[in-house]
Amino acid sequence: MKNIKVFVFDFDGTLYPSTAGIEDQIVHRFRACAQKRLNIPEKEVRKLLTQYRQEYRSSVLGLKEHHGIDPFEFYEELYSGLDISAMFPKPGLRESLKHLSRQTPLHVFSNSNRSFVLRGLEHLGLRDYIERVFTIESNNFIRKPNREVYLATVKELGVQPEKICMFDDIPSSLKMAKEVGFVTVLVGNGLRESGWVDLHT
Repeated sequence: MKNIKVFVFDFDGTLYPSTAGIEDQIVHRFRACAQKRLNIPEKEVRKLLTQYRQEYRSSVLGLKEHHGIDPFEFYEELYSGLDISAMFPKPGLRESLKHLSRQTPLHVFSNSNRSFVLRGLEHLGLRDYIERVFTIESNNFIRKPNREVYLATVKELGVQPEKICMFDDIPSSLKMAKEVGFVTVLVGNGLRESGWVDLHT
């Protein structure tokens, strides 16, 4: 870790436990928001969202292309309605990030939208320790683990990939980060350790 210049953290399931139920809310509200706009049965909504995600790498881009839905407005409605009252930082995290931020810049790299991540960081008491936030809007609504969003983040950070350490609870997100050159840390969230990550915590 001596050569690490920046630390990058996923948000959901990484800086707070998945037991908070936020991710389940996101899945439910995504379908509900889409169904409200499309006015079709839920089964058809599920099928369309899966199809769009495969075709456009992000369901909301399919909604934009075929139904004229504004991705910014869609994500704002989706995330503004989330109940974050059960969201708490993992034990010892606040103190650890406070200490680490004095030595190395800390950033968040999330598939969630910006207003939600900022609201969540404030709620968790972590906002003061995070220098920059990269969210779904930062990458034109293309999501991790698409390679281009990692390359764009590297460019924005202005450091070589091997000098970036990324924490995430999703193996597929870290697998791509590793391929790009990041040092990777799999955050325990009921997941087994993967052989290709550098650390498991």
